[in-house]
Amino acid sequence: MYGPSSMMKGNTLRILSVSDPSLGRKALIVKVVLLDLFLLDGLLLYVGFYLWPEMLYACLALMPFVTGMAMLQYLFLRSVLLRGAHPITIYTNGIQFPSFTFDRWFNRPSYVTKDEIASAWVSGFYHPGRLEEMQGHLTLSLRTKKGILRETGARRSEDLEAVMAIMEGQWGIKVGRQGPTARLATPVAPMPPSQEAMKYCVQCGRASGMDIDFCPNCGRVFDASKTETTLVQTPNPYQKPLEEPMRTFQGPPVAPPWSERTVVAKSPDKAFKLALVLGFLGVMGVGHLYLGRIAHGLVFLFVGGFFALLSLASWIASLGMTEYSIGIRVFTALLISIPYLLLQVAQVQDIRRKPQ
Repeated sequence: MYGPSSMMKGNTLRILSVSDPSLGRKALIVKVVLLDLFLLDGLLLYVGFYLWPEMLYACLALMPFVTGMAMLQYLFLRSVLLRGAHPITIYTNGIQFPSFTFDRWFNRPSYVTKDEIASAWVSGFYHPGRLEEMQGHLTLSLRTKKGILRETGARRSEDLEAVMAIMEGQWGIKVGRQGPTARLATPVAPMPPSQEAMKYCVQCGRASGMDIDFCPNCGRVFDASKTETTLVQTPNPYQKPLEEPMRTFQGPPVAPPWSERTVVAKSPDKAFKLALVLGFLGVMGVGHLYLGRIAHGLVFLFVGGFFALLSLASWIASLGMTEYSIGIRVFTALLISIPYLLLQVAQVQDIRRKPQ
């Protein structure tokens, strides 16, 4: 519970300080998750008191479960996104990571000895829009022999270079390089000088030098005296233009001998499709407005629009965290989008319910 003693850890070799430039954005995502907790409970109360009064007790029974799931979501994202908000210490015999509640529940050790490390690698940041912000920052990841993954978050390049020297020189662990760090180590081949004048084959389009008399690709002979021409149809001056057909005069429409007012019933299936398709596109309430249920439609339109903007912001912020794998980023965005998805389900179910 308390971890190894100081004698087992050895001397302190390096401390990786907090230096993540994107830490403010990640902290905002974690706070939005806490906001989701109140939004989910408020959504259940709204459904129970306004949409389906007969489901009030079921909604109240779901509130503890939803609250517990939201707290697990918060603890998980806090341990993933805010690891860079805490220093990491490199000892003689291992690495001390920050300890989070979620890690302790799943027996993820905060201290990893050098003998437990199976592989380690350093990765950079891929997204072009973040390269300027994350300039000079890398991430060290390692996997233990039990298959547990630990990451340092964004740290200064000079600190991780010192850690790699310790791991490779003293611990005998080969540290791989991925992403931009691997590409920088590969020399870039110089581009061949461009030719100013080129001729192109009219048959295959192959570019050739000006001193070549035939195409090296298809063998067509370049003949300057013969030019390829495209037949263009020219108007014949002796041909009369086509005359437009004479328009026949049409009088005003004649009313039928009898007048019958028909009432077209609005299709519930069409309203269901509108709610299903447009709801997932961020516009709720259209199906209710189509059926004439204005109050429900406006409520879903404005509340759903707020949740849609919140979900869109979570996707943009989560996908921008390029130091994490695409699976973690998509999973984070889906967790924050749970209130919107639940409201979409409530909207579709409310379309099926007959108005009282």
